[in-house]
Amino acid sequence: MNFPLPDTSRVKVTSGTYAAKNLSTLANRHPFTQKLEVLFPEDAKLEAALAQLKTSYAKGVFKLSEIAENGDAFLHSLEAQSKFLLLSIEKNTDDVWCIDSRGILTLFLSKETYQKLGIVGRALPFKHASGERVVQFSLRKNSDTPGNVSRRFTALRAWEKRREQETGFSGWHVVYCCRDLGPMTYPLMAVEEPMNQAEIKEVACLIRKMRDVNVPDVKLHPFPEGKGKDVEERREDWNDDVHALFEWVGMACLGSQRLKLNDRTDPYVALYEPPPSNPGNLTHIQWQGFLSPTFLQLIIDTVISSLNSTEMQDVVPFVSIVCHSVTSTALSYISPKNTSVVPSSAEALRLPREDGEDSWCLYATRLRPDKGDNEVDWLLAESVDKCDTRWG
Repeated sequence: MNFPLPDTSRVKVTSGTYAAKNLSTLANRHPFTQKLEVLFPEDAKLEAALAQLKTSYAKGVFKLSEIAENGDAFLHSLEAQSKFLLLSIEKNTDDVWCIDSRGILTLFLSKETYQKLGIVGRALPFKHASGERVVQFSLRKNSDTPGNVSRRFTALRAWEKRREQETGFSGWHVVYCCRDLGPMTYPLMAVEEPMNQAEIKEVACLIRKMRDVNVPDVKLHPFPEGKGKDVEERREDWNDDVHALFEWVGMACLGSQRLKLNDRTDPYVALYEPPPSNPGNLTHIQWQGFLSPTFLQLIIDTVISSLNSTEMQDVVPFVSIVCHSVTSTALSYISPKNTSVVPSSAEALRLPREDGEDSWCLYATRLRPDKGDNEVDWLLAESVDKCDTRWG
């Protein structure tokens, strides 16, 4: 029997020794996060600092036309940011949409829907995308001519009427969260429209401990530069070391028994050799739900602060953060170079898939005394599937 090969993913690894402030754009690059994991050698102070961090999101039913027409209700008039991030989670349809932190609406439409909608969109350069199109426009006031804005709103209302005629339901099941931290609030439409069925979901962390395991004792080094045979060999060693390190992080997040000090698995069944390690205990903390970039950045800042703390310096040699983005949207990455409040041709679009791949892992080591008070060493591995235009 011939089994289909799994889809291949593309991985990009970057490294650096930068001030903590240089990691401040990491969260905003990933507007839609569904799961966040933090892994570190057992430490009571860092665990307490992270365990108290909570957030919330909400589910509801909305009409897309009303959200679009009331954009001013949740877009900052001065800042280029939206107060809310929204995702459609409607089942039994190929059409999906999202509103990101810039207030840009991104629609992924089937061939039939696109042909009837009447708004110009873009094709995705993948063989899996047969006739689907992506339509993007800003909900910000005065972002386009009054004529174009009016035509878009008319097209969205006509689409809703067709959906109601075909399915008996014109609304969309939506999940959304506030950009700012604090108590969850409702968009203006949720208060005024009884069909919204808004329900707030609280997100607290889950903590898991792993006792008596192999804990890496790895010193991070920059990627070898230069030319020559010795440089090539050092690059191969660097790649092997990085692969082993991130493999260990993945296995630790899964709670694998292969990391146990007393693991005695038959080598014919499973063979695993951890990177250079010492015996120790691990703490794994996880948040799952619709997590805002602001909450994600709060986690990153808390972790970096712990690495810079002289009190924790001797007991927290490293911290790893693993983030899983929502893959059922056509937009899951915003380049830090893209500061425009209107869509551009350089948008990183993807083919929405429930089983898609879009994750990143940050491995940061403690402060190096010779590098000053605001420096950390880090490795960042990003993984996306082949139906993502982020890297071409």
